[in-house]
This record gives sequence, C-alpha cells and structure tokens, in this order.
Amino acid sequence: SDISSYEFQQNNPYLNDPDPLARGEELLAAGRVPEAVLAFEAAVQRDESSAHAWHLLGVSQAECDDDDRAIFCLRSAVERDPAHLDALLALGVSHTNNLERSQAVDYLLSWLRAHPRYAPLVDNQAALEGDPLRYTVDLFQRAAEQFPEDSNLWTVLGVLHNVARQFDRAIESFERALEQNDTDHSLWNKLGATQANSNRSTEALYAYHRALELRPEFVRALVNLGISYSNQGMYEDAIRCFLRGLSLNPSARHQWSYVRSACACLERPDLLEKCDMRDVEAFRDTFDF
Repeated sequence: SDISSYEFQQNNPYLNDPDPLARGEELLAAGRVPEAVLAFEAAVQRDESSAHAWHLLGVSQAECDDDDRAIFCLRSAVERDPAHLDALLALGVSHTNNLERSQAVDYLLSWLRAHPRYAPLVDNQAALEGDPLRYTVDLFQRAAEQFPEDSNLWTVLGVLHNVARQFDRAIESFERALEQNDTDHSLWNKLGATQANSNRSTEALYAYHRALELRPEFVRALVNLGISYSNQGMYEDAIRCFLRGLSLNPSARHQWSYVRSACACLERPDLLEKCDMRDVEAFRDTFDF
C-alpha cells in the first residue's frame, strides 16, 4: 500500500463534464462503480483540495478490489480533512484487507477520537500504555453497548475482530450492523469474507450473492465469491466471477492469478494459454459472464 502517486486513467470522458463530482455520486449510487472511478478521477484533477472527492474515489477503488489505490486516495482525503470520519473508517478497513494490523487499529482509533459523540470515551494515556488492539476493541465495545443503533460501531468491531482473527465475534458484530442496515452491500461482503475465513463456505456464498444483488458491479464481492467457489471445487463458477470482475475493472491484474489457478485445477491447458493473453474477450467462447 506504499504507492507514492496516483496514476490517472487516460482519455477520461468525464474531464469535460461540468460537474464530475456530482456525476460520480450519481454513478456510484446507481452501482456503476468503474464509471464512478473515472468521474471521481476527473473531480480530483479539477479540484485537488476536495477531501470529499478523494474519499469517494478511494471508496470506489476499494469496491473495485484495489486497496493500494484506495489507501492512497483515502489518505489524501484525511490529509485535506483530518476529521473526515468516513475516510478514517474506510482506511481502517483497507489496511485490514492488506493485513496491516497496526495501521488499521491506528485509523479506527482516530475515527473514534474524531467523532464528536465518541471522543470523550477515549483515554489517550491508556491507549499508549496497553495493547492497542485490545484497548481499541474494548473502547468500541463500550461505545456499541451505549449506542447500539449506530451500525458503524458494529462494523468497526467486526473489522477489529477480524484483525484479531476472532472470526465468530466478527460475524456476530457484522450481523448486528446488518440488523440496523440490511441493504448495505459492503456489510454483506464483509460478513461473507469473515464466514469464508471461518470455514463457513455455504453461508459465505449467500452473503456474497446478497451483496451482488444489491450492487451487481461490486468487483470485490465478485472476486470473493470466485475464491469461495474455487475453495469448494466449483472452478467454472469461480472463473466466471473472476472474468466478470476483470471485465469491470481490467486494471485489477492480480485477479489473473486466480483465473490461472482455477483453469489449472480444471486441467485445461487451452484455457491456461488464454490466461497468458490477459484478455477477457478470449474467454467469451467458453464462459458466459
């Protein structure tokens, strides 16, 4: 997650849009995430000082399964607005996805410190002295017990329990968050990923399908669903998921390794040759995606 600059896509049609930020928000709300990325890229090129635009670009990149770019954008948002709650929360999640435990905990604790309702709960001295993860979990647990209607608190607890590899507790936390907000596609995906880590593959499939019903172009959920299919020996279904993800976000090149692995498990050398081309169109005659 140490990319030092952001490479914008070429020939971006939204550079000529009178209000690319508003257009990006419309596209994101409609679930057209790869297009939203282009609109938000245009927005930050037009106004580099906009924390809001950087945050939305980061969130969209995370949905497109690109945590490194997401982290760059979200950090850019926080540099411009250190109390940007949504960006701090998203940074905690992206660092968790990248298995960067200490950064994840730092940002999630920063979210609590910056939140006008929860900041009084933070004891900065105790945070410095003890185990930061345990302290942060305890803090969020106290906040969630006092304000159980805030789904963000349960979401963060789910992320923190994932960091601690306490998957059953994480599942409970995401289920509590979904009680408040059962149409949040990203929550369903987080629940699915945690169930998959906890060897509950069938339940994970349901959660991923739910996420994709709510947001069909959710590349990260497509990739997670593909990995779950692969783990259950359903390689053709897996390949369809990965190819659809790549057709939506061709820059997520790491996904080709998943396609190649599933093709190898099918013992299809003809498909492995197609993998070397790195062109999803080469697979259209074999797979419907």
